[in-house]
Amino acid sequence: MKKISFLFVFLYFITLLFVVACSETGELPVAPVPEIPSITIPSTENTRLVFTSDGGEDTLAFIATTGWSVAIKTADLAGDWLAVSPLTGNKGDNELIITLASNPSAEDREGEVIIQCGEVADTVIVRQNFNYLATLSKDGDVRTWQEHTKGWGINLVMMGDGFVEMDMGRGGKYEVMMQKAMDSYFSVEPMHSLREYFDVYSVTVVSVSDSIGGGTALGTTFTGGTSIKGDNEKCKQYATKVPLLGNSVRNTPMIVVMNSPRYAGTTYMHSLGYSIAFCPYVDNDDERFAQIIHHEAVGHGFGYLGDEYDDVYDGEIPSNVMAELKEIADRYGWYSNIDFTPDITKVKWNYFISDKRYVNERLGAWEGAYGYRSGVWRPTNISIMLYNVGGFNAPCREAIYRRVMKLAGESYSRDKFLEYDAVNRKSALKRMNAGSVDRNHFIPLASPVIID
Repeated sequence: MKKISFLFVFLYFITLLFVVACSETGELPVAPVPEIPSITIPSTENTRLVFTSDGGEDTLAFIATTGWSVAIKTADLAGDWLAVSPLTGNKGDNELIITLASNPSAEDREGEVIIQCGEVADTVIVRQNFNYLATLSKDGDVRTWQEHTKGWGINLVMMGDGFVEMDMGRGGKYEVMMQKAMDSYFSVEPMHSLREYFDVYSVTVVSVSDSIGGGTALGTTFTGGTSIKGDNEKCKQYATKVPLLGNSVRNTPMIVVMNSPRYAGTTYMHSLGYSIAFCPYVDNDDERFAQIIHHEAVGHGFGYLGDEYDDVYDGEIPSNVMAELKEIADRYGWYSNIDFTPDITKVKWNYFISDKRYVNERLGAWEGAYGYRSGVWRPTNISIMLYNVGGFNAPCREAIYRRVMKLAGESYSRDKFLEYDAVNRKSALKRMNAGSVDRNHFIPLASPVIID
């Protein structure tokens, strides 16, 4: 009985202490709540870090509510190019030092820094760029830019002159200019619609000097006015490094992009169907460069078209020049866009003039072509072959289309061409109006050079 009384007194005393304590604080005691694991990376921090190939280090700040650890994940098993310090830490404000070794390879590489806080994780992506020097292409290297999906495949070979070794890396000046040349070549009709017939290659040509006329690999020089010459044999040698060409460049148009902003352009046209178009990067301007590519490489180099300029020489075309042009036209089928009669019922392109579908193209017999003011006629008063702008006129488009069909192993018919050419008839007015030129200040490009 005494034991029970003592226990009762003890419990009463404990309860009294509890009540007194609560009355002093005004609230019941609460057990501490454990921290919920979390990671906070401030919005000012970048969770995708990019390093150059040289490597280096960067600092990442974050806040953790509990202890944390770091894991590193890379595609390669070694992963020794990516280091993080420290690898563990406590709650609160923290910093990671992320260190990358230099990247000697020709490929980008990527890793992950994973911060683990309890069951919560946050990932920082670390990317390192490739080493430009490791991507330098060697002299004579061949790159395939596109493969044909129609016909037999028509080879187009691009190369450059005046580009030095440091221009040859991935994304470097040489690659950029080859891309611009190809894009320009196929940016105009009918090449734009016929692109699928072509295999396009570039060949790396390394010069010891980037100064045109200063001993470059292909020996290009400006010879006065807008005229250019180069080492044609060397151009052919480089072109034949394309495996499918073997030892022959027959029926192969070549573009030589010159590392110069000078306004000039000259195409060498061979009776065997190959051509070499020397095209500077005029004014360092994409549009101006495209105009040169259109006139020289597409017009002369592929379509074997004549110049439609009417103010290079004074007076009438000499009889001996006329006779030579007629002979070449008859022998090879060149110069579909110039003729020697003003009679619109007899001129080469008379069927376009009489076709009402072409009325908006303003076709006729316009006097002046091949550099002479009289005695020779052209189809239109605006054309790529006249002022480098305004698109190719119908006779020029037909000549280019016809040759594509021939080299692709497909049959040609005028009806087939007229069906294709609907796209150009629709845009004729827009094309003509877009071809305005200040004739008083326009400078014609050099006449093509014929190699028989």
